[in-house]
Order: sequence, then C-alpha cells, then structure tokens
Amino acid sequence: MKIKDLITIVYDVEVFRNCFTCAIYNTETKELKVFEISERNNDLSEIVKLFTNTNYIFAGYNSIHFDNPIMNYIIMYENALSSKSYYEVTQSIFNLAQIIIQSDDNDFSKWKDFKYANCFESIDLLTMYFSKALRVSLKEMQVTMMYKNVQEFDLDWNIPIHKDQINRLISYNINDVMSTTELLNKSLKDIDLRINIEKEYGINVLSKDGMKIGISVLEELYSKETGLYKRSFQDLRTIYSVIPLKDCILPCIQYKHKSLQDLLERMRSKVLVNTKSELKESVVFSGNLYSIGTGGLHTKDSPSLIVPTENEVIIDSDVNSYYPSLLIEWGFFPKHLGSKFLDVYKRIYEERLEAKRQGNKTVNETLKLSLNGTYGNLINEHSWLFDRKAAMSITVNGQLFLLMLAEMLTEIGCKVISANTDGVTCIVPKHLIEQHQKICDLWCNISKMSLEHTEYIKIIRYAVNDYIAVKKGFHEANEEEKDYYIKEKGLFITNTRIGKGLSPLIIPRALKKYFVFGEPIEKTVYESTDIREFLMSEKTGKQWNVEHNGLSQQRVNRFIASKNAPYLLKWKLVSDGYGKEIKQYSNMLVDSGVLILNDLTTIESIKYYKLNYPYYLSQIRKIIEEIQPRQLSLF
Repeated sequence: MKIKDLITIVYDVEVFRNCFTCAIYNTETKELKVFEISERNNDLSEIVKLFTNTNYIFAGYNSIHFDNPIMNYIIMYENALSSKSYYEVTQSIFNLAQIIIQSDDNDFSKWKDFKYANCFESIDLLTMYFSKALRVSLKEMQVTMMYKNVQEFDLDWNIPIHKDQINRLISYNINDVMSTTELLNKSLKDIDLRINIEKEYGINVLSKDGMKIGISVLEELYSKETGLYKRSFQDLRTIYSVIPLKDCILPCIQYKHKSLQDLLERMRSKVLVNTKSELKESVVFSGNLYSIGTGGLHTKDSPSLIVPTENEVIIDSDVNSYYPSLLIEWGFFPKHLGSKFLDVYKRIYEERLEAKRQGNKTVNETLKLSLNGTYGNLINEHSWLFDRKAAMSITVNGQLFLLMLAEMLTEIGCKVISANTDGVTCIVPKHLIEQHQKICDLWCNISKMSLEHTEYIKIIRYAVNDYIAVKKGFHEANEEEKDYYIKEKGLFITNTRIGKGLSPLIIPRALKKYFVFGEPIEKTVYESTDIREFLMSEKTGKQWNVEHNGLSQQRVNRFIASKNAPYLLKWKLVSDGYGKEIKQYSNMLVDSGVLILNDLTTIESIKYYKLNYPYYLSQIRKIIEEIQPRQLSLF
C-alpha cells in the first residue's frame, strides 16, 4: 500500500523503564518486524535508519500525541544515545513518555520540540477519525471493528519489565500493529479524500478529522480572499461578558398561541453568561413537549408504531443546510472577521452546490465539511471563529423558526409527531397535502430557508433519535433495493460503527425484521449462525477491577450472554464505615452470565458458545412491548 506515493509502514511503540519495543508492518512487502532496546538487544541504529528512509510514510494510532514525539526524540538524539548504555537509553525514552502522558491536553511546552519536529512523514488514524472530545482507545476500536484479538497488557508500566516478560510485550505490540493495519485498510476511502483535498487546496489534512479539515480549508480560502496572512487573524476572537438573547432573536419570529408567546418572551428576557449551561427552555404545545437548548430543538418522543390511515400520509420536512443557511441569509458571522467572511462563506456554499451538481466528490465533501464545521467553532474558544453571540443567534433562531413551522402546520390540521434539530415530521390528512406545501412555502419565505420533503409509510420509534422510518416506495422495490427505503437511527442501526461502542447487532436486526418485514423475532435470533451478531462490550474506569469466574480481567471486554456461565463483575474498594475497606461489587450484565470473547482468532460453530437465547429475546421483547404495548385482557 502506498500513501502519497510512499510505502506505508504501520507502527506502534511500547515503553518501559528498561525496555523499548517498536513493531512495524510493511504494507507492501507484508514484512512484520520488531525492534528492541533492552538488555537482550539494542536496535537503536536500525530504528533510526528505518524512520529516516524518505521512501516511507508511517501510520499509527494516537501517534501524533505519543509515538511520533518519541521517535522524533530518538532520531534527533541518536548520536548522544548511541554512546549510552541500553538502560540509559530506555530510561530517557521512558522519562519523555511520562512527560507526554502527564501533560495537560493543551500544554505541549515540555515536549513541543519533539511534537513538532516532523522527522518523518506520518498519518495518525486516531486524529483522522475523531475530534479530541470523541477519541477512543485502540482497544475500543478493536472491539467495534470486530478485530480478532482485543488485548490489554496487564503489567505495571512504571515498574521495570522482567526479561522473561519481554516476549509477551512484543506479542502485545504486534497485536496493536496488526489491528491498526486492519483499521488502515478500512480507512482507504477517507485517506484518498484527504489526499485529494491536499492536491486541490494545498494544505496538509492527512491526519485531521472532518471538522478540522473543514476549518483548515475555510481558513485557507479566507486568507486568499482577504489577502491576510493566517497569523494575522488566527488569534482573533469576539468576547462577550454577557449575551442578551433579545439582541439575537429576529423580529420576524412570532407565534399565535399563548404558550409559545410566553416562551418567546422568556427567551427574549434571558441574558446568557455561560451559554452551555443557561440555554435551556421547554414548552408544551399541541400534545408535544418541545425542548430548547444548545444542541437544538427536540420533542420528547415516546415509543410508538406510527402508521398513517388510508386517508393520511407521513411527511418529514427537513431544512437544507440549516445552520449554514441561517449564517448566510441572516448574517450571523463572527464580528471580528467582518462582512468579508460572509462573502467567503457564501461563495463556499455556492461552490459546494455547483460541485454537487457536477459530481465533483472531493470539492463537494470538502466544502460541506467547511460549512458544517463552522457552527461548532463559533463556540470553541480555541478557534479563530469564536463568537458566541453569532453561535447563539444561529441556534436560537433555528429552534424558534422550527417551532414556528410546527405551529403553522398544526394550525391547518396537521399533527406534529416529531421535531429534531433541523426538521419537523407530521401526519398530514390527504386533503391537506396541498395546503401543507403552501404553509411550508410561506415558512420558507419568512425564514429564508428551503425544505426537503420525504414521505414515510411507517415509523417505528423508541425515542427522538432512535427510530426506523420506511420511505414511500418500499413495497414496490425489489428485495435488493428495499434497504434503500429504510432509514435507521440510534439503537435500530444494524451495522457496527467504528469507535461507537458495541451492542448486540442481533437486537436491531430482529427488530427491523419484525417491524418492517413481519418476521418473528425467534426466527431471526435462532437462525443466526454468526456469533459476532451477539457480541457486546463494556469498558470500565481505572477505579474498577474486573473479575470473571474469580479471575482478574482487562478493563475492555468483549463477550456474549451464555448459558450457565459466570457473571462478569467489577469491584472497587469502599469504606465500610468502621475504618476498613471492603470490595463493592457490581454486575456488568445483570440478566445473564457471560462468556468472554476477547480472542476470536478461531470462530467455532454457533452451538459451541451455548448462547443464552432467552436473554437476547427478552431484550428485544422489552423494546417491542414499549413500542407496541399488548392490550390487557379481562377475560
């Protein structure tokens, strides 16, 4: 495999006081090799020779914040280190590792020389996938991508490792490298997009997540358009000690019903000091509870099965590019960047639409990231876009506008069944379809937004962000096309999402088969032959110890519910009230014993695992019962 015409080497390092290992995998030659600095070997010169070969690019996981600085240190100080004993070398590497680990997330001052040295080309899959707030460990990634071996190392990293344990460490090191390689293979489309973005815009985004890519491109385009050097505006911010919401809310927002009028008055009287905690309101209107907050407008949606009668249709109306459109149409831009920013942002919006029309995927996806990433950075005090008033103007007006649409549709006889951030879903009597469209057009004229409508024939709902929606045309589609007409959200998603935790896929699959295709849940569950559909995982905090059948376990575990199996327990020491510490236990899967399956190198026949089928069926039935409660019979 090559990235930017360079041979890709996947690597990972492990650091003890008296031992350093670096496992590498050459994706072209398929060669696996481990370098070592210990009492057994000293591969210092070989390590440096490899990492200074300009024909290679090095891929890692969390490498920007750990592995890369350590390798930069080794390369930069090779001459000094080569005259030292192996222990002096490993101890110095260990000291740097501790400085990195113990540093504040935003404070690199003690190791910045090594963080920014860039002695070799690299790509970090962690920072490519996740923003800082959403990052997960490699072990959690191993779990969610169904990697064959989820492996933690159980020795104390602060204590010198015994010579006899080094081979165990190497085995662990290799497992991390090979799981990172598998993740790399799953990421080729994302990598290709980033390479194309670099070619198109001349900026390095290979190790950046979507939001950072978007803002980097926006920064580049703003600099070119204004003629300003990036450093001249990168430290600019608009700071407000308080934000009166009356200065944010548009005068065109009006309501007819008293409860909504009262809400509007409460909102206008609010003065925000800390916007994250203080923007919280709710209102009950026409049988729905609407919540307003920083995250957007939401109704409190109860579990239900929604099927229109022969005289009704379900219409979902979503605002196109809601937050970017509000910024453009109403001028909610960062004050310190001036109206020129609005010109640039509007041009990006228009260029993205044109790229979409022409099928230019790279430009379309890139500019979409720029547009959508802007709002999040308006409330990010570390960003050059930071302006909380602009952010509040977008989110508050966005929510109040959507509430206006809900009221207007209710007024003509439509029933709002859900509202969520950028859309409203209604049951519309067929004789009101034309009027529904007219109301939507009127709202678009007032708000300056545009709406996209989708007709559903059925909605299976557990909560506002947990549902299956079946689109019109489902019944007419052939079997291969039917999934196109099914929208899955939240707990109903039937495929694993990398880095998003692992729950049994058999549950949403059985629910989908039951509610959409009319198949009994027992048929789906009992006929499955893939043990991976029954897997779930649990991660415990460092304050907990994990036990299974009396044996200590790692903190990240993958397992199934299994018959006659021991429970998976976690415990921590707490005071008994009399000056002694006792173990406080908690069951990690309340309703069943478990079989731990961290190692799936060999997958056996489904019967081998002695699945606790009643456990999975009971979980499915609980959800069905909430969505479709059985009627109590008196006879």
